[in-house]
Amino acid sequence: MIAHLGIKPEPAATKLAEYLLTNRLPITKETFRSALQWLKAADAAEVGLPVIKTMFIQQLPFVKGVFDALFTQSKGEPFHKLLSGFRQQLQDGGAVTRTASKLKQVLDSLHVAKQNQLQQIGLQKLVTTWLNSDSTPEMKSAAFSLLQKTGFVPKGMTESVFLESLVDGAEVRSGIIKNSAIDKLHQGLQLLSEAKGGAFAHVEEIEMAINRILNRHDHEKAKLPIDIHSMQRQNIPAEKLTPLAFHLLQNAFAEAIATNAVGGKIEVNDLIGYLNMDTEQVAESKG
Repeated sequence: MIAHLGIKPEPAATKLAEYLLTNRLPITKETFRSALQWLKAADAAEVGLPVIKTMFIQQLPFVKGVFDALFTQSKGEPFHKLLSGFRQQLQDGGAVTRTASKLKQVLDSLHVAKQNQLQQIGLQKLVTTWLNSDSTPEMKSAAFSLLQKTGFVPKGMTESVFLESLVDGAEVRSGIIKNSAIDKLHQGLQLLSEAKGGAFAHVEEIEMAINRILNRHDHEKAKLPIDIHSMQRQNIPAEKLTPLAFHLLQNAFAEAIATNAVGGKIEVNDLIGYLNMDTEQVAESKG
């Protein structure tokens, strides 16, 4: 058949001919040459051949533009990337018509909004997956690893060291919104910071004090109603405090998500800002 059509015998042509014959698709010299050219340019026959079949079955115009559109769709290209590519084609098209100008304005509004939304949701999803009590250990580990790869968590910093750094940095933070999820997180981390310095005698005391904070008692009133001065204080090791810091984070994010769901003002993004105060780095991580 290839010889009959006057096509140069080569593996790509043979593969196309076999596919067309096997699927009983109509063959002409013109359609064969076009299909072969498109498949070579796409360099993905396993994806491109079914696209050729779709064009025949659905009786679509047998032109490169239709093939390219279906081929792109079959690859599952993200929508915001398709919009970006479309805008670039309009920009590279030479003379700008009134229609093209209007199209670019619409594409800009869609693309920027979609990209920002994806970036925002993506980082929030990673953080919440890491902190979600329903996540498996593998999911938590994978989410934290991706947070490291984005730079949101400094590369090489383990989870325990990251949590410890939050505890150590709690005292220097200011401007926290009172009676909010962030406020309770902040108070709890301050309390853990004091525990490292010997403000408590036992881990159990810290756990009870944190529970009082989570139940909306102020930090200063979170101490137990016992005379801790009469007990021997000790510096609680960091490995016993980091699980408590993680517990505080879990509660803060769960409350923030619940508040957002009913139209509350506390944004999950505010809590993300608490975990990493470097706004430029957070923006880069979102990207």
